[in-house]
Amino acid sequence: DLPDLRFERRIGLAFSFTGEKLTGEDARYALDQVMALRPDLEAVPWLTIMPAAHPEPHYKLIVASDQPVEDLDDLGKLLDKALCFRNREYADKRRSGRLAVSDVVHLPFEEAVQRVGGQRADRSWETQFKFLPLMTRTWDSPHSEE
Repeated sequence: DLPDLRFERRIGLAFSFTGEKLTGEDARYALDQVMALRPDLEAVPWLTIMPAAHPEPHYKLIVASDQPVEDLDDLGKLLDKALCFRNREYADKRRSGRLAVSDVVHLPFEEAVQRVGGQRADRSWETQFKFLPLMTRTWDSPHSEE
């Protein structure tokens, strides 16, 4: 009577607005670099990167934590620098203005699960959600209200 589990949409995790082809590996590298430069983030339960189309294409660093986080603007700049270093196409798109600088959104943990993962507040084990280094659903897309 145990459920059969099947993992979907994890292999080849990538997103591209204008040809930058940001991958899960790029995102993991950038998050590791941010964490190395900001040890105060060690207490943050989850960091993830999510594409956002408005007001212009860019990536958001989502900080999922119930605790306050200092210097959020600095985090966006650190993330952007790490992504530029890791991904040449990302750097080219930033230089050309086709991608805007990364920004940061701090959300309480449960709100992040709902907003980023589209999960209901009353979710059960059947609707577990795990933050990946890169979420390929855009920040602008509607999230589940069911």
